[in-house]
Amino acid sequence: MAAGLVIVACGGGGGGIPKEQVDRIQKLADLVGVAFSKEDWHAAYKLYPPSVRKSCSEDDYIKSVTAAANYLRQAEGDQQWEKYKKAAADGYDLTSITVDGDKGTAKAKEGDEPLFFRHEDGDWWYYEDDPCGFALPGTPVGGASPTPAATATPQP
Repeated sequence: MAAGLVIVACGGGGGGIPKEQVDRIQKLADLVGVAFSKEDWHAAYKLYPPSVRKSCSEDDYIKSVTAAANYLRQAEGDQQWEKYKKAAADGYDLTSITVDGDKGTAKAKEGDEPLFFRHEDGDWWYYEDDPCGFALPGTPVGGASPTPAATATPQP
């Protein structure tokens, strides 16, 4: 855990976030980072809350995240992709955690984008609004190749 971790509780008027919640969010951030660095999408899927897994099957998630990873790798290059994976290999070193009710947001020193968490069924989970929603333009959700439209072949 980062030595300079900033912890903020919002909305509850209480005296901060219990240590076990901070520890669980840090552990999730570590697990997300390790799963990403290994491209272990099955392990990553298990870090989502039950409500997300109910609306997004594991097969659809794996298709979507694989398409997203392949797109990023192609857009940024293999060297940059490997840098992302290496930065995440030991998990994410969180610099701040903010909790507002059942929603948590964390910032990691390894990246600019925040990580999101949800408290559901008595536990904290990694969270994205639609982990099955990645699609390239003109590509169905899940990253499958679009089916070409039938076209008429001119007759000579």
